[in-house]
Amino acid sequence: MKPRANVSKTITELYGTGHFNPRSFDHKPSRSRRRLYAWALGLFLLAVALATAMGLYLFARTPDSFTGDRVSLSLEGNTNVSIGKDEVYALRVNNGEEVDLTNAAIFIGYTNGYNPSPGEPSFSIIKAGEGAKAAANPNTWIIGAIKQGETKIFPLTLRFSGQENSRVGVQFYLSFQPKDFSSSLSAKLEQSFTLGQSAVGFNIQGPNAAGSGSEVTLTIGIDKKDDNNIDVADWLLSFSLPDNFKLLAAEPAQNNKDPYRVGELPEEGGMHKLVLRGTVSGKAGDNIKVGAALRQGENGAAINKEKIITIQSTAAAVTIASTPAQGKKLQWNEELRYQVKLTNNGGAVLSDVSVSLVLGGENYWRSDSMQISDKGFFEGGNIIWDKTTMPGLAEIKPQESQTLSFSLSSRAEPPANISGLPAFTAKATLRAKVGDEEVVVMSEENTAAILANIELDSVGSYASGPNPPLPGQETAFNITWQLGPTSSELKSAVWSAVLPKGVKWRNQAEYSLGELKYDESKNRVEWKASKITKLTEPIKISFQVGATPAGEVTNKYVIFDQTSFMATDSLAGEVLELFTTPVKLSDIK
Repeated sequence: MKPRANVSKTITELYGTGHFNPRSFDHKPSRSRRRLYAWALGLFLLAVALATAMGLYLFARTPDSFTGDRVSLSLEGNTNVSIGKDEVYALRVNNGEEVDLTNAAIFIGYTNGYNPSPGEPSFSIIKAGEGAKAAANPNTWIIGAIKQGETKIFPLTLRFSGQENSRVGVQFYLSFQPKDFSSSLSAKLEQSFTLGQSAVGFNIQGPNAAGSGSEVTLTIGIDKKDDNNIDVADWLLSFSLPDNFKLLAAEPAQNNKDPYRVGELPEEGGMHKLVLRGTVSGKAGDNIKVGAALRQGENGAAINKEKIITIQSTAAAVTIASTPAQGKKLQWNEELRYQVKLTNNGGAVLSDVSVSLVLGGENYWRSDSMQISDKGFFEGGNIIWDKTTMPGLAEIKPQESQTLSFSLSSRAEPPANISGLPAFTAKATLRAKVGDEEVVVMSEENTAAILANIELDSVGSYASGPNPPLPGQETAFNITWQLGPTSSELKSAVWSAVLPKGVKWRNQAEYSLGELKYDESKNRVEWKASKITKLTEPIKISFQVGATPAGEVTNKYVIFDQTSFMATDSLAGEVLELFTTPVKLSDIK
């Protein structure tokens, strides 16, 4: 059989007879082939799904969906700060994202668009961003890139100014770009700071009230505090006066409006002082505000103080004087005498006059020592005078005055666990009538500070050599200076003595505080201590001297002369000077 015939026969057997056209052949697959196609389609769809999921994952990690939720700022350092003191901080910038940050910059400013006026709470940047580049914009630093998971520390030193107990809000703002992202994002931290005490002692002292047209004296005092390392010598002091305060004189004088340099101001008791003298004017009840600003350098943060003087009625006045005078030295177990003067400065009679005087410092005076003149009486912590006990107060005629008095004594010794400045305070309130109108006038507060109670002694004991001493032969003696207890902290203490003729320094000493020196040219021994805390137990400074009598020795022979002790009472700001008696042979133990 021919090959062609065989093919035709086979096709005929499969598809039957008829006319067959290979071009129109329509092959229908078998069931097994359909299953193969189904599996191939499933695998293709699975591959598409996996590719889609991977694409979505990668898309989610691109900067196009970056929010910056895991970029944060935190601040380490004090939020209760001292005015004028440099406060050191660490600003931590944390990138918790899985993407690097670029073009990162930090800006430091006030919260809520706050723009302080002079005297209002503020801050200044003393030092910032070691290793960071300062930008053209103020208070801005460029820190560059921050890698994913990295924390960068931005060092920062701030100085705050303003009134004590005020607050200032500071905003720390971070701008950045995620890597391969065209837009900038940001994170911020807002922090409130409370201004505490000044880093230096700074105050304005003067009357709280004055009559219109009267002259007043204000003292601005600056003192370096012992608990810090601030030197105020180069600080600048300026003051501001309202229109109703006419300046008569400033001591020291000021030829222009430039600030005073603190180091050039006169110093008294460790305090630099500027004294202002002027007249006040206004109607009764007006408040006169005198301001002062202390600044560390031209651009330093300022410490601001304010003194308010209230204009009182000039129809009447009440003043308090004391002996010892206010601001003078008052010792323990000393009498203090007061004079309360009532004056009618008006043109009408003051009637139904009464005076109530508030006396402070009850822990420091003996209750049995109070003596009140002119039939005044002590009641509820007040001394009271009125017309029922003193007929002279029924009326005070124009341009006349009345003087009341009382006295008391400080305790023999300071009370235990004394704290703060021990002082007597006295403030009087005068009430009277001018016709049907009531007049109320208050005095300036009188303060009498009590100086520190100091136990001081210089004693001697035998060491070696002839006893008693013999002419021409040296006998060694131990001299012991004993200081304490004290009722207050002392500073700038100097204890000294000149050795008597025939007595020499033996260069043997023992002490636990301060510095002891001998000046051979002056034959003088001197002990110094910059600060002595309140002593509950005495401290001792011991050294040895050699005495060589020139002639016969008696019990009156002086082995060591009187000593001089000087120190500043830290609380009262007063300089104390005490002396010890000479050590004689009769005193030797």
